[in-house]
Amino acid sequence: MFPRPLLSLTLAAALVAPTAADAAPSVPVVAGTVRITASRSTTIDVRLPKDVNIGDGWKEPAGSTVTGAGRTIGALMVKADLSLAAYELVRYHFCDKPGCSTPITKTWFHGSDGTTNPTKVLKAGLYRVLVVTDGKPVTVVMKFPGLKGTLNLRPTRPMYVKHEMPTYLGSTGDVVPGTYYSGSVPILVDGGLGIILHQFYIESDITAQQQGGFCKYSGTVPAEPAPHCPGGSGTDISITEIKAEGGQWAMTGRWKFLDEGDYRAGAYYRTVGLAHDPFGTITTIVMPPRI
Repeated sequence: MFPRPLLSLTLAAALVAPTAADAAPSVPVVAGTVRITASRSTTIDVRLPKDVNIGDGWKEPAGSTVTGAGRTIGALMVKADLSLAAYELVRYHFCDKPGCSTPITKTWFHGSDGTTNPTKVLKAGLYRVLVVTDGKPVTVVMKFPGLKGTLNLRPTRPMYVKHEMPTYLGSTGDVVPGTYYSGSVPILVDGGLGIILHQFYIESDITAQQQGGFCKYSGTVPAEPAPHCPGGSGTDISITEIKAEGGQWAMTGRWKFLDEGDYRAGAYYRTVGLAHDPFGTITTIVMPPRI
């Protein structure tokens, strides 16, 4: 039997000690294979236990995949302190309806260690995984060379994701024959930080030179995107290609960590030649507040 003073202290400690149910949930630890399954856009926090060499910062590690239907689907794993550090694996289907699929696809991968340049090494630490869906279930497999085992995740925390398709208005360009299209949609970032994922697709016929790009600019600017962004803001991503024949032309892009506010985002396209049937998707993610 305890002496009375010791017994009193022991009972008091038992009364205030947290139970297992009260303890904070553990953060899953990233393994060599992380398999994420989600039927809606969602988010979950994870911990990278050590630095990982992911190889080429523009090429996904072998075995990394995104499966499912939808215009823009995939996962972005961003550093919890909201630096640029990231492992981004996104698949674009160049089709025009929620949950659609097509053989015409493109996979975007980018690995960064906190700069805008690609990196071979992801630093250990706390990350937030953002899973993007478009009306159908999605499975994302992320590979982390040097780590062992498999981690299966079914995140449930909701996250705001919106897919919008601008109307692309066309006009005759300043060259003959020539074609020019542009379009944009309003973007509202509220309650977190914004990420914008772009895609654009067009059929070209007689083409000698074509240029396209994506714009992101203040929602107070009324003009549509044009080569280049309105007001000379310099926030465009542009691509120029010289070719002697027509065909399918697709491009993708991404802006990350937009502060709260109103924006416009869209694409422009111009060609010395003939083009038709442009379409694209602007996908807005509002990342929940920092960990």
